[in-house]
Amino acid sequence: MSDVAKAAGVSVATVSNVLNNKSIVNEKTKLHVLKIANEMGYTVDNAARALKTGRSNAVGMIVPDISSVFFSIIVRQIEEILEKHGYTLIVSNSLERIERQRNHLLSFSSGMVDAIIIASCAMDYKEFEQCIPRNLPVLFIDRPVINSQHSEISVNFRDSLYRATEDLLNRGFRNFGLIPGLKDWSLMDYRTVAIRDCLEHYHIPFDQNNMLFIQDINLGGGPYAVELYKKKCQVIFTPNSDCTSEALSALLEVGAVINQDVTLLAVSDDPKDRALYGNMFPMVVQPTYEIAVQTANQILQMIKTPDMRPITMRLAAEYRPAAEPIHYMKKWS
Repeated sequence: MSDVAKAAGVSVATVSNVLNNKSIVNEKTKLHVLKIANEMGYTVDNAARALKTGRSNAVGMIVPDISSVFFSIIVRQIEEILEKHGYTLIVSNSLERIERQRNHLLSFSSGMVDAIIIASCAMDYKEFEQCIPRNLPVLFIDRPVINSQHSEISVNFRDSLYRATEDLLNRGFRNFGLIPGLKDWSLMDYRTVAIRDCLEHYHIPFDQNNMLFIQDINLGGGPYAVELYKKKCQVIFTPNSDCTSEALSALLEVGAVINQDVTLLAVSDDPKDRALYGNMFPMVVQPTYEIAVQTANQILQMIKTPDMRPITMRLAAEYRPAAEPIHYMKKWS
């Protein structure tokens, strides 16, 4: 390292900061040092560095499906923040399968990473606790996990979904249909219970046959929305932006008049939804960017202070009611 510093005309500390990807070095100097190091054939032995420092300068992250809009945005934002602090983000997909989540945890827990961020596909920590060493910082995001002593960042949907259901009842809608997600999805009850509680409070019966489960969390909203529409459901709940897009297209295709025959109650996890739909139907909006920022900052703090007490952070979902007066939409030709 000292030879690189001498050839580049900088201090050893500067070379170390560059090779460890620290953001305190300006871009011009960084590129110059990397060029010299490359010309001299100098490479960083990450295994040796990890053995010496006890740090890998990497964070592992397990998500259900990185192809979803929600998780792709979160991963990108977390990666940018961690990179500024000299950390690499390693992402794995569980595909909503607990065995895959366990395998990824075992790989990460072998010394590959300094901390793990998990959007768990299992609700109960006991299903995978044996895969996580006690001294490894772990942060659960998006999906609450019971029996866990680790930190958690999730979203409070209850208040917004309850208000949205109440508003729809006040507008005269009564028959609700739910597409809550996968049958064994950890967020299924967590989100839809607010809707059902509100209906019960106002003595509106809910038909359990009007709750349909999709096979893929990002696909299948269209056919099920049409099935619920044919069952005379006036409100159809969709669990994410991909399902909302499919549901709306399918309903229009069969000639439904939105906000007259049927309306949607949608969870939005894509910031582009507002530009696409405006206030066409009520939406409960995930604070996607805030989740990412809070997650990145929290995991960095946990790495820096391994013995810090676990935190539980509940971010608020935003309720965006439908516009008044109600706009009616018919299928275009």
